[in-house]
Amino acid sequence: MTKKKGQSETPQQFIDTPAGMFTTSGNWFHISSDGLKKYAPGLFEVKSVGEIIRDTEAWIRSSDSLAILLFFVLLLTTNLSTAGLVSLIFLPLWHLNKSALVSPAASTLIRVLDKEFVVVLVAVVALSLLGINEAYYELIVGFLFFFLFKFGWYRKGIDRVYPKFKSGGLTLNDRLLRMLVLKYALAEGANVKEVEKMEHDFLKLIREQQNKLKKK
Repeated sequence: MTKKKGQSETPQQFIDTPAGMFTTSGNWFHISSDGLKKYAPGLFEVKSVGEIIRDTEAWIRSSDSLAILLFFVLLLTTNLSTAGLVSLIFLPLWHLNKSALVSPAASTLIRVLDKEFVVVLVAVVALSLLGINEAYYELIVGFLFFFLFKFGWYRKGIDRVYPKFKSGGLTLNDRLLRMLVLKYALAEGANVKEVEKMEHDFLKLIREQQNKLKKK
């Protein structure tokens, strides 16, 4: 893996605990920052843990922001039933499968779409147009969908149900973090053998972390 100097500084947005990393946004990763550095040591000579967590959280929230954008675009171009149904189906499909789509290049786009002003601007424009056209029913439902997605209520409901169908594996957040680290490592020049070892070590580190907690 190539080494670079001048690693950019990103404010730390997480707290290390014996149970893993907790972020200021309320996300939990079952691995400590030290464990993450052991998992992919070369990568963290190039990127900080803060940058990786920042991008991972942007991908986590992408389920909400993309669902909002999709809902309001469809609401203005089709009808309420189509907008509601498509966005309600899209969010879980994206949320459960987005780890396969992770890439350094896509992370830049995801961070832009995750910006508060982008999501709010689209929602305000759409809701204003509904109000101007006196589509009050659509306006009320639009507000409800905005809150449902914006505060992550629908996504968090999926997170609660997911372990019941996928026991013994990684959580969605941990799976996303693992894939992001792997893709970034590949982009920085890691070879296939290094990546295969990283995948094995990640699950091993999380299991060790969980065993330590059980013993306490």
